[in-house]
Amino acid sequence: MEHTFKNNTLIFFPEGRIDGDNAENFSAQVEKISGQCTADEIVFDLSKINYVSSAGLRIFLRFAKIFKDKMKIREVTPAVYDIFEMTAMTKILDVQRAFRKISVDGLAKLGRGTSGIVYRLDKENILKVYRENWTLEDVQKEREKSQDAFLKGLSTAISYDVVKCGESFGIVYEMIDAKTLEQTILDDPENMEEYSRRFAEFVKEQHRIEIDAPSFKQQRISQAEKVKIYSAEERDLVRRALEAVPECKNFSHGDLNLCNVLLKDGQFVMIDMGEIGSGHPIFDVSWIYFFYHLREKHNIEDAGPKKISGAIWKFFAQTYFNTKDEKIIEHYERELEPYALITLLNATLKVNVPQDVRDFEKKALLSYIGRKIEPIDF
Repeated sequence: MEHTFKNNTLIFFPEGRIDGDNAENFSAQVEKISGQCTADEIVFDLSKINYVSSAGLRIFLRFAKIFKDKMKIREVTPAVYDIFEMTAMTKILDVQRAFRKISVDGLAKLGRGTSGIVYRLDKENILKVYRENWTLEDVQKEREKSQDAFLKGLSTAISYDVVKCGESFGIVYEMIDAKTLEQTILDDPENMEEYSRRFAEFVKEQHRIEIDAPSFKQQRISQAEKVKIYSAEERDLVRRALEAVPECKNFSHGDLNLCNVLLKDGQFVMIDMGEIGSGHPIFDVSWIYFFYHLREKHNIEDAGPKKISGAIWKFFAQTYFNTKDEKIIEHYERELEPYALITLLNATLKVNVPQDVRDFEKKALLSYIGRKIEPIDF
C-alpha cells in the first residue's frame, strides 16, 4: 500500500476493496507504518477504494480509537461514502467525500466579488469559485445558509454541489439562462436606471423579511475585534459606532452588490449567502453605497466587482429612500459612510488588501467617526 509522510501528515492510499479477506492485513500495514513516524495527522485517501465491507468499517473504528482526533478519511467516492453514511459512520468519523473537480479554463466570467468569481458553467448552471483562503468549512457553511434562506422564502438561487477548482472550492448553482445584474447592465446600459431602481425595490423587499439568524451587528463587532490594524482607542470608536445600530430580525445579506444578484426570467435572485444574518438594513445599504459611490468618491481601487457608474447609487438611493431631495440623500450618506468603511476594514480579515489602501480606509473611517456618529433614522 502506498503512503506518504510530509509536513507531519501521514497519508495512506489503499486500492480496490477493504473487506473480510484483507481488512486485518490492511490494519497491520497501517499500524506498522504509523508506528515508524510521529504524525500530527493520519489521512486515509480512499479515492481508489470501490468498496468497504462491515469488516472494513470495523477496522476504521479501531483506527479511530488508536489515532483519535488525528484521523481523517478523505476523497471518498460517492458509492463508498454512501456506505459510511448509511451505517451512520459519518456521525462518528471525520469522513469527506471526493469533490467533483471542475476547471474554469474557457468558462465565461460573469462577475467578481470580495469572496470569489462567478462563472457560467453551462446553460443551466453557474459556478461560484471562492478565494483560496476560503476553507471547505467556510464554503459548506455558505451552501447551508443559502439552502436555509431559500426554504425561508428569500429570493436566492438553489445551491446543490460543492466542487473543487484547482486549490479552491466552489459552489454550483442551478440558474437556467441567468446572468449577474452587473453583466445585465453592462450589456444594456441604456436601461441602467430601470435596473438600478428595480434593484433597490428588490433589496428593500428582502429587507422586510424577518429571519431567525445570528445578529449581523454582533458578527460585525466580533470581526472588528480581530482587525489587527486598530489601536485600542480606534477599536473603541468602531465598537461604539456598531453598538449604535438598533437590533432587529430583518434579513441582511452581508455582501450585497450587483455581482451577487442574478437576473432569471425577469426576476432577481441572490447568491453568495455565506455572510447572511439578521440586522438593520444599514449594513447592506452601506455596502452598496461603498461599491457604487464611496470608492469612486475617494478613488479607492479594491478587489470588489467591476466599477460601473455613480449613477447606480443615485437611482438606487432615490428609490430605496423614496426621495429625490439631494440634501436628504446626503444626510443618509453621512449615516452610511462609517459602516461602509467598517465593513471594508473587517474584510481585510479574508481579503489581501495593499497596505496603502488599508491605511487610507482606516484614516477615512476614523476621521469620520471621530467627528460624530450620526443617529440612524431609516
